[in-house]
This record gives sequence, structure tokens and C-alpha cells, in this order.
Amino acid sequence: MHCSNNAILYMRYRAMQFPPEAWCRMSLNHGSITWISILPSGWVVLHWLGDTGHMPPDAITVGAGQKVYVINK
Repeated sequence: MHCSNNAILYMRYRAMQFPPEAWCRMSLNHGSITWISILPSGWVVLHWLGDTGHMPPDAITVGAGQKVYVINK
């Protein structure tokens, strides 16, 4: 699935059974990968959250409001 940072964070908090309003306390890098598995037993496994290892360091950015910041440059 491809979706916005806020949607990923919201789904992660819901899957981990945290309060849904907690999603706004965190931010992810643009283009990052998050992998969550929900097992048949009901266990939730967070494999990756905001992984950017597939991108060169000078291409990693994070948004803060309307501004975009380049990380590791």
C-alpha cells in the first residue's frame, strides 16, 4: 500500500493497540517503508518503521508542516 505518513502512523498505532490520537506525536521520512504483520493469533509484529535504507542519504527528507528538510547532507 502507498499512502501518506499520517495514515501509516495512524494504522501503526491502531495495530499496536495504542491510543489513536498518539499518531500525531511522531514523523517519518518521505519514501520510507513500514512493514506490519498481524498474525492469525492476533499478535502484531512491527518489522520496520520508517526504514530508508533503500535510499541514498542525500535523498532522505522529512516534512515539518509546509517545510521539507533534507537529512544527512
